[in-house]
Amino acid sequence: MAAGQALETSVAAGLPKDELFLYEDALRHGRSVLIVWTDDQQRTEAGEIMRRAGAESLDAARERWWVGLRSAEEEQYRLKGRDFSKDEQSYRRGFEAALHADLQGKSYNAALEGLRERYGDECNEGAFQLGYERGLNYYGSHQKADGSPKVDLRTP
Repeated sequence: MAAGQALETSVAAGLPKDELFLYEDALRHGRSVLIVWTDDQQRTEAGEIMRRAGAESLDAARERWWVGLRSAEEEQYRLKGRDFSKDEQSYRRGFEAALHADLQGKSYNAALEGLRERYGDECNEGAFQLGYERGLNYYGSHQKADGSPKVDLRTP
């Protein structure tokens, strides 16, 4: 168990913290995650090999993830009497901000300093704040009692 945790920590240390939730989501849904460390010269070739093999880009994974959540989030937002079509972009940024590895599990007020550094005045908008709160709930629903992610690493 200690070796697995050490590997997880060392692998996660080299990944962008704002994307870790995408890797967790992919694993939760039985997808594979391939992480390749390359030098600049090999980066283009490695990317091309993965594209030819049918790998999904992080941008595509992020969009697929949001599409899967969007309807429920829109419904919750509209129940508060708000216009989702107008506010979706700020709401989504708030939602994703709550999933950032540095902010996970922190209330909006506890995270406010970090949010201001990353998002400026946008983090003061109502849509952003509501998105953050919903993202925080989403994060909590995907954690085990010990705080680790509910990720099923078994082969499908």
